[in-house]
Amino acid sequence: MLVGILFSVLVSIAIGSFSVMVFLARYRINPRHERKEFLSYALFWYMMGVVWYLLAGADFFGYIERKDLATVIIYIMQFFVGFSLVVVAQYFRQALFPNLSATLIHVLYGLGYTAFLVSLVLFPIDIRPDSFFASQIITSDTTTFIFTMLFIPLFAASIYGLFKAFRAHEVDPLARRFALLANSSFVLLGITGFLDETGVVTDWYVTVSRLITLISAILAYFAIIALQEPDELVI
Repeated sequence: MLVGILFSVLVSIAIGSFSVMVFLARYRINPRHERKEFLSYALFWYMMGVVWYLLAGADFFGYIERKDLATVIIYIMQFFVGFSLVVVAQYFRQALFPNLSATLIHVLYGLGYTAFLVSLVLFPIDIRPDSFFASQIITSDTTTFIFTMLFIPLFAASIYGLFKAFRAHEVDPLARRFALLANSSFVLLGITGFLDETGVVTDWYVTVSRLITLISAILAYFAIIALQEPDELVI
């Protein structure tokens, strides 16, 4: 059984590593392509890096039956999961809906995030280390409902962004490539992340889900490095 859980831990570490690489790559963007939403994009993936490193630790401690340590790590992880939704909401507002009030988004997602954290305190998380591949995290129906209400608009925005990028043939090719790859990564992450967070997938399905999440992190990395191409030398 150790091989199964270690494989999931390694996949989670790989996801975390690519996520952090996205954050670091943001600082090497060609200034000509710089846009204000790229900071939110980078911060979101940094949050994902922290989340997946923590989840790797929680899976390992859950497997060796240190449920006390795994539970502490999971609560810390959920703090970053919730806050990442606030950050990515800001990204979608800047990238897709610039005329939408920033204050409105901050208030709505700030209140939602607060409710999410309160629900974690009122309705404790349960960890069941009974899977060959990963510890199953069980959140309350209230926590799951709040997370779902925060998640749905963001997932819809990622699909809209992907559709918009497919149709935007007249824009800068590098910007279009970024939009295609970035929104593809958000769609994949949205599907797998939601299934993982809400406990819909179990056992080996968890590992398959995380392998797809790894693909989404790789796409996110290639999206940002597409903007690092140097300006052409004109003689």
